[in-house]
Amino acid sequence: MQNLIFFVIFFLLCGNVWALSPQERLANPKQEQQARQIFLQVKCLTCQGQVIENSDSDFAYSLRQFIRKEIANGKNEAEIKEMLIKNFGSHILISSQKKVYLVLILMPALLIFLHFLVKRRF
Repeated sequence: MQNLIFFVIFFLLCGNVWALSPQERLANPKQEQQARQIFLQVKCLTCQGQVIENSDSDFAYSLRQFIRKEIANGKNEAEIKEMLIKNFGSHILISSQKKVYLVLILMPALLIFLHFLVKRRF
C-alpha cells in the first residue's frame, strides 16, 4: 500500500515533466532549425520576458505551433515576425528591447560625463 501511495504522489508531482515533452516537430530539419531560431527571438507574453523556446505556457505552445505551421507553408522569418508584430505589437520580439536596454545602460555614463563637463566649466 505504501508503494502505491508513493507512485501516485510521484506521478502527480512529475506532471510538469510531461508538459515539457517535445512537440510535433517539422519533418524537414532545416525548417525545424529555422523555427527554433525564431523561438529564441519571440517573448512569451504570459511569462516574465521568457522566450517561447523555454516556456511551457499555453501561449508559448500555441505560438510554437503557429510558427511551425507558417514555416511549413513557406513563410520566411521576416514574414512571420511581421505577422507576430501585427497581432501582438513590437514588444513580442526580444530584439525590440535591445534598444531600450542600450539607452538604459548608456544613460548613467552619459550623466556622469555631463556632470564632470559641467563641474569643470564652473
